[in-house]
Amino acid sequence: MKQSKNILSIAALAVVCTMAWSGISASFAAAPLTSVKAKTVVSKPTPKKATATPKATTTIVPTATPEPTPVPTPVDIRLFSFTTVGDSRTDDTVQVLSSQDKIWLNNTPVMQRMMDDAVSNHSNLFLFNGDMIMGYTPDSNTNILNRQYAYWRGLVAQLFEKGVYVIPVPGNHETQDKYKDANGKTVKKATVANKTHGATIWAI
Repeated sequence: MKQSKNILSIAALAVVCTMAWSGISASFAAAPLTSVKAKTVVSKPTPKKATATPKATTTIVPTATPEPTPVPTPVDIRLFSFTTVGDSRTDDTVQVLSSQDKIWLNNTPVMQRMMDDAVSNHSNLFLFNGDMIMGYTPDSNTNILNRQYAYWRGLVAQLFEKGVYVIPVPGNHETQDKYKDANGKTVKKATVANKTHGATIWAI
């Protein structure tokens, strides 16, 4: 009895399956055919995250400070130079005078040093500002004055030979007489004779 039920069940299942299959086949037969288009799928690359561009850095390397270029010292161009001195005369009471200086009453060693300095300093002019001779004659005695002037001119002649011009300026010893008045008082007085005569001597 049980075996009969099982056979019936199997037969029923077969019938059901046959009917289901018939339905599926009918559906496929009735459905129109459609073309299936191939679809191309383009895969887009995943965008990369932008990275910061590294900034250029400047490295400062310390260097030694160059020595400054020395500035040449400007040359002092001397256009003109002169020496000014005065009073080379002396008197016969000075004990250290040479025999000639006692006659001409001039301090030759001092005068020579004055001229040597003028030459060594490249002076263009030797300005002698007075008292080149003792002078002081009592009566404008030109004979005495001439001899004293002659000696002084002989001393300064060496300056002319070395290119130094000499300009003498008269002082009180060249222009004044010296004497005592009736009362015994010493008088020093300039005279026209001394000035006039001396002018011809001073114009060397």
